[in-house]
Amino acid sequence: MVASSLKGRDTCLVETEYSGFEKLLPVAAIFGANASGKSSLLNSMHFMQMAVSESFSQESEKPHIPRKPFKLRASSSAEPTSLALSFILDGTMIEYGFECTDEEFVGEWLYAYPNKRKQIWFERRNGVFEFGSFFKGRNSVVAELTRRDSLFLSAASATNHDQAKEIANYIKSLHFNLNYATPSTLVDHLFSEDEIDERTLKFLSYLQTGIVSYEKRSEMFPARDDENLQKLMKVINEISGSETIIPEKRNELHFLHEGAERGSLLRATNESAGSLRLILLLQQAFEAIDGGGTLFVDELDASLHTRACSALISLFLEESINKNGAQLIFTTHDTNILSSGEIRRDEVWLVEKSHIGESRLFSAAEFKLRSSDNIEKVYLDERLGGLPPKIHASWFE
Repeated sequence: MVASSLKGRDTCLVETEYSGFEKLLPVAAIFGANASGKSSLLNSMHFMQMAVSESFSQESEKPHIPRKPFKLRASSSAEPTSLALSFILDGTMIEYGFECTDEEFVGEWLYAYPNKRKQIWFERRNGVFEFGSFFKGRNSVVAELTRRDSLFLSAASATNHDQAKEIANYIKSLHFNLNYATPSTLVDHLFSEDEIDERTLKFLSYLQTGIVSYEKRSEMFPARDDENLQKLMKVINEISGSETIIPEKRNELHFLHEGAERGSLLRATNESAGSLRLILLLQQAFEAIDGGGTLFVDELDASLHTRACSALISLFLEESINKNGAQLIFTTHDTNILSSGEIRRDEVWLVEKSHIGESRLFSAAEFKLRSSDNIEKVYLDERLGGLPPKIHASWFE
C-alpha cells in the first residue's frame, strides 16, 4: 500500500508521519482469473484476525488451529503456515506475525520500528519466549498462560497488557466482507440493534434503488411453539451444554420506496440481492472511513452494477469524505474500474496461478507502461497477466 513514484492521481493519498512511508494508497484492486487465489489472500488476513481475537478464549480438549495449508502438495500439511502484517500505528511501523501448524503456534513475533530502528518487543519459538526491554508488562505471567494453540498476543490482549492490547485492537478493528451473498435474515439480524447510517440511505437513493428510508417492526418469532422445533432445540442444548432459547419476538426491517403508496413497505426478503449487499457494504465502508480503518471486500462487483462499484470506491478516493486515511482492499472481475482514470497503476494488483496451483501476487506498477496507457486495455490485451485463457467454441465440437 506504499505509493510509488509513478505518475497518477495525487489526491487522497494517506499521509503518515513515518519516514520513508509518508504516502500510502487508499485503495488496492486485486484482479485475477477464477480460482487464481484472490480470495485466499483476503481469507488469510481474516484468519490472522480471528487467531488474534479468539485463539486464547477458544480452549478445547484437543489443540486445534483452523488453518488451511496448500492442498495440492502433500508435504504442505506438515509445513507451518506463516503470516505477517506490517502497519503504521501512532507514527511507528509495527510488524506482527506468526507461524502455526494444525496443533501449535510454533513461532510468533512483534517488532516496532521507531525512526526506522528495529526494536524486538517479543519473539516466540517452539514454546520459548524472549522479551525486549521496550516491551513492558507482565510478560512472563502472560507467557505462562499462553497455550500451544493460542497466540501470546491474544492472551496478552485478554489480560489487559497495555502494549499488546493496542496492537491486538488494531488487528481486531479490520473490517471484512468476504461472503458476497447477503441473505435478508443477516441484514435483519445485524440491524436489530444498530441503525442504518443516513449516508447509506442517501447512497442507495443516489443509485436509484428506490429505497429512501426504513422502519423496524417487532414481530412474533414464527414457529416458536412448534413441537418439532422444541425437540430440536432440546437436543442442541444437550450437545452444546448451554441453553439456547428461541426468542419470543424478532425485529424485521421494512423499507420505504420512493413513490410507494402510504404505509406500503417492503420486507428485506423482498429486496434485491444487490440492494441488500449494498446496505451491508456501505455500512462497513462508512465505519472504516469514520475510524480511518481498512475494509477488505471479496468480489466487490458481485450483484453490483459497475457504476455502483465505482461509486463505492470513490468514497475512499474523495478527500472531503475520506479524511482519516481509511483504506479499501478488494478483489474484483470488473475491468471497467481500470478505465475510470481514478485508479492508479500501483493500486492495481494481479494474482496468477502456476502450473502446480501456487498463487503469485504482483503489482501492475512492475510493468513498463506509459502514463497515458489505458490500464484496462493493457490488461485485457494480456500484457499484464492474471487473465484466464481465451476459450473458443470450436474446442467443444
